[in-house]
Amino acid sequence: QQTDERNYHIFYQLCKSHVSSMYGLGAPALYHYLNQSGCVDVRGMDDVAEFKEVEKSLRELGFTDEEKDWMFRVTCGVLNVGNATFEANGEGSRQTNSQVVKVSAEYLDLDPKLLDKTLLNRSIVVRGERSVIPLKPDAARDAVDALAKDVYGRLFDWLVKRVNQAIDGEKGKIIGVLDIFGFEIFEINSFEQLCINFANEKLQQHFNKHTFKEEESVYISEGVPYTKVKFIDNQPVLNLIEKTPNGILVMLDEEIHVPKGSDIKFVHKIERLHKGKHASFQVDRIRSSQTDFTVVHYAGAVRYEAVGFCVKNKDKLFDDMVQMLK
Repeated sequence: QQTDERNYHIFYQLCKSHVSSMYGLGAPALYHYLNQSGCVDVRGMDDVAEFKEVEKSLRELGFTDEEKDWMFRVTCGVLNVGNATFEANGEGSRQTNSQVVKVSAEYLDLDPKLLDKTLLNRSIVVRGERSVIPLKPDAARDAVDALAKDVYGRLFDWLVKRVNQAIDGEKGKIIGVLDIFGFEIFEINSFEQLCINFANEKLQQHFNKHTFKEEESVYISEGVPYTKVKFIDNQPVLNLIEKTPNGILVMLDEEIHVPKGSDIKFVHKIERLHKGKHASFQVDRIRSSQTDFTVVHYAGAVRYEAVGFCVKNKDKLFDDMVQMLK
């Protein structure tokens, strides 16, 4: 998180709620995933009251007590595993907080010894032979974060499907309201902001297509007189970000697979391809950075800082972890 930015609301709600003691949770400031930004509370937001709303909604959607308990336990497991810490130990690492691993394993229904081993090592298979490679502290930390994100992401996907199943059971006509995340322009904009703003660009194009382009084609085909409405077609921005072979995200996917790929090499490549050639790509570099670039979105120009792009895009879950979770 950036300064004054929170993580997902449910983490804070669980820590402050009446069920916190049942799940062995402490104050939000005790958890690595919640205490990095200096922001635990938000003015005008009552986490305790909002958790009661969550519980009420789950009841109305027909969630069973077992489903709710499972969701909360997995969420607690994600919070706790984030507190794992490591220090160098020979060629690899060792846990400096073994209790965290034990508690996390209990929440996630994993064998604690297997979780401990999987966080400290990864195995590779070469010519049919399996070799175990110890992870250095930084690599072990990355593995923890990848595990937490993958588990939470799968929980979120399951929750979306479960809610859709509950709503699908309702009979009669419904009105659906699409509530999306807003366009993000922060003091420092990283990979997350590029993904969110890209999603907004896609939705804007969807809106343009159905509200303007398709309606106009119907008027023309049926000979209906109309006044042409001017709108900004953001397809060029989408091409800049996603079009093969030179889109920003396409090039980033390539960079994480080339030998010795890096954030700065990635930026230099997209600069050579797009600087002065694409109206939506700009480089207005600040002195301290060699890895920033600007995309002119439909909602405004956003300067992205590419440090960490390759790591965040790769976000690899080692095969050992996949097998453990299965």
